[in-house]
Amino acid sequence: MSSEPNPKPIGQLRSIFSITLFVILTIGVAYLSWNFIAALIAKFA
Repeated sequence: MSSEPNPKPIGQLRSIFSITLFVILTIGVAYLSWNFIAALIAKFA
């Protein structure tokens, strides 16, 4: 079953999904840290 020479489209889909998940996680962490920094600045300002 795994002896087919042509690459499966599932692998490409999985790589695209992992890249999208990584981008979403990076944007989410940056957004949360930016809100945290903005809250600290608003508290000390």
